[in-house]
Amino acid sequence: MRSFQNASLLGRFGGFEAALVLSLAVLAGPVVSDAHAHGGRYRDPFGGPPPPPPVDYKPAGHREGTGRVPTDPNAGPNPGGFTNGGGRPGATEPSEPTPRGGGPQIGPRVAPAPGAPGAGASRAGATTPGRGGRKSSGSGANGWETWWEHNQAPLLNLRERLAANAGISGSADWLLGGRGKDRAYAAERPGRESVRREVLPILERALEDSHFDVRAAAVIALGKTRLEEARDSLVAALADSHPQVAESAALALGILGDSRDVPLLVDLANDTAAARRACRRTEVPPRTRAFAAIGLGLVGDASAIDPLVAIVDTPRRHAHLDLPVAAVTALGLLDDTGDDVRVLLMDTARDRRLADPLRSAAVTALGRSGDPALAIDLRAFLRDSSLAVRRSAVIALGEVASADDRITAAMLASVLRKGNDPISRHWACISLGRGGSPFAEKALVETVHGAYGDQQAFAALGLALWARATGHESRVGSILHDRIRRLRDHGTRGAFAISLGMLAYRPAEAELVKTLEDRDPRLRGHVAMALGMMQAKTSVPALRALLEGASRLPELQKNAAIALGLVGDRDAVATLAEVLETSRTEYVQSASASAIGFIGDASTVPLLGRLAEARGKISDLARAHSIVALGVVSDPGLLPALHVIAVDTNYRALVGALEELLTIS
Repeated sequence: MRSFQNASLLGRFGGFEAALVLSLAVLAGPVVSDAHAHGGRYRDPFGGPPPPPPVDYKPAGHREGTGRVPTDPNAGPNPGGFTNGGGRPGATEPSEPTPRGGGPQIGPRVAPAPGAPGAGASRAGATTPGRGGRKSSGSGANGWETWWEHNQAPLLNLRERLAANAGISGSADWLLGGRGKDRAYAAERPGRESVRREVLPILERALEDSHFDVRAAAVIALGKTRLEEARDSLVAALADSHPQVAESAALALGILGDSRDVPLLVDLANDTAAARRACRRTEVPPRTRAFAAIGLGLVGDASAIDPLVAIVDTPRRHAHLDLPVAAVTALGLLDDTGDDVRVLLMDTARDRRLADPLRSAAVTALGRSGDPALAIDLRAFLRDSSLAVRRSAVIALGEVASADDRITAAMLASVLRKGNDPISRHWACISLGRGGSPFAEKALVETVHGAYGDQQAFAALGLALWARATGHESRVGSILHDRIRRLRDHGTRGAFAISLGMLAYRPAEAELVKTLEDRDPRLRGHVAMALGMMQAKTSVPALRALLEGASRLPELQKNAAIALGLVGDRDAVATLAEVLETSRTEYVQSASASAIGFIGDASTVPLLGRLAEARGKISDLARAHSIVALGVVSDPGLLPALHVIAVDTNYRALVGALEELLTIS
């Protein structure tokens, strides 16, 4: 993770799933969010979990340049009571490898607004300012909020819901003070021609900006437009003087999705002479190579298979793990790769001479195939000596197991009930839910009633997933509704609220609306999102009040705005636009721009364009966030471009390039 000298430096630019994380923190608190280059989702000091610390992917005995280790330092007992070699059920095992250097570096501390909740408190494990000072769980990198950050896009299904609600084509008149407010709708997305005419020129001008954050934002946004005319600008950006802009251009070419760029991306991944000329560098930087490999997977063209296989098949050639891990991940994104690729991925996953992140990524890639025939082989990895591989196996089994796969359900239930690694137990809840097996319900219900903290929160989310897969939303909703009334922990209540929202369980609406009065900003944000997911129109007045009263809590304000957009309220974007134009606080402006992008209103394009080019009038950070929002608004996809990488990934076993990529949408 990078540290920054100035609060105006951006993180990676992205849309809905991506995250632009400001380095904001409570003055007296030791933990803050990171700011990642190139943009993404904004987080204020009191919203959203911090990103997970990087795993040390060079264990003792690692030989630089090989990606192999003579012995596996993670050898030991397995979760779920399974034994392997000398492993014995019930033995203690560390829950995490030790991060290199003690964890991620962090950016500068920035005080919250005076009197804002959380001032003077540490984020990690802090006592919340809610009623009675109850401690809120789920705020750490292992908590349910981190899982939700990575997996929420298809569960919220934000753009499809907004599109379903959209009525008459929007007009900017009502937003800018003119007539026709009754005929406009805040979720109308711009058409292709509108993006070409109004957005593309702004983004191309931004490529000439003196601030690298603004240029990096523009590069990702150009890729999201999916316009053929953006291609030449992205190729030219590979030669940008700032490496973070150049590496973003490689990824943006993949997001653009033009099969003509496959040869260029292959050259970049392989550091060829042609690629060096395109980058105007003596070598293609390792992260650019990794992003180019991911780009090949995003383009989705079959011609990328052989070049990616060549990278994966020769790990000893690579001085860094970023490239082979990226290539494995990219292969998992491609359809119909054939049996040979699956054999390669399986061999990679089984080879205990390889470093854990590479093996773990191979297991995840196999899971993304969704092929039930792989369940037998993937179950074997639950007994692997590597903790990272076992965790990935838990995730992958949720993707491939069929509803009638009784053996997989039993093994996942054993991980949940008997495992000694908390994260494996958490993710077993999710996989049991995704699988939809009738044998999963008992284990999940037991955990909902018998566990506490994050384990109980994950069980609620898993049970909601199970109900969606099996059609038992009403019955499960009743269980969760009854249980949430008994909970005191704010973090766990937030997970139960999200679960009720996933089920659209309307009998809980009145109680959730009342919870919006709670003083805990995280809980209120989760409840607002839940009400939006369940289309709770009676909650509109309370959500409007939340939106208008949360000017000093931008993350909460953003969640309220998104909830109003989901419900179908027309005033959310107008309120955010007013905040954007009147606020003089950098992080408030940035969060408002991000929320407008999430909602995706075409009528805000003129406003976002003006802010993007208001150099000297607003901060460079806020200008860059406006460009991020333009990219999100212009993206024609129903889901964020990179959600396929974020969903069901082992975010506890990431190399640097993938860790940073997950901050981009």
